[in-house]
Amino acid sequence: MVGWGPREDRLRDRIRQRGLGDAVTVTGRVPSVHEYYALADVFVSSSVFEGLPIAHLEGMAAGLPIVATDIPGVVEVVVDGETGLLIPPEDPGALASGMCELADATRRTEFGHEGRQRVESKFDIGANVRQRQMFLWVFFLFGGVGVAERVDLTEWFDWLR
Repeated sequence: MVGWGPREDRLRDRIRQRGLGDAVTVTGRVPSVHEYYALADVFVSSSVFEGLPIAHLEGMAAGLPIVATDIPGVVEVVVDGETGLLIPPEDPGALASGMCELADATRRTEFGHEGRQRVESKFDIGANVRQRQMFLWVFFLFGGVGVAERVDLTEWFDWLR
């Protein structure tokens, strides 16, 4: 478990009490989480609130399948049943079931691949900037307001990918 917070000591105690010290590690605060993505099989998040879930995007970019809560922000990033599994917030049983469901290596690989593709196609900053630049170019070239009625922009945006 990578991270830190006010419940970190309690979590370490529970791991020790259950005899899971050889199987579960809590890193605490780390300077960078990126090397941990390469060591992980699944990215799991039990957040009850997210804005834009950057850590989820990082996990997907690293090719990890996601098990996360079905909350605003996360649902805009994770596609349930395609890039990961969305579970109800504050439901530890559902979270555990989701993790168990991804014990299957084939499913993890499929979700991880789809997640990486989604990040590259929908959340890549370079592609997004190019797409917006192209939109503005087409917008001004074809006369501003009402351009969508005269020009199918889908082809232009597909060309950028």
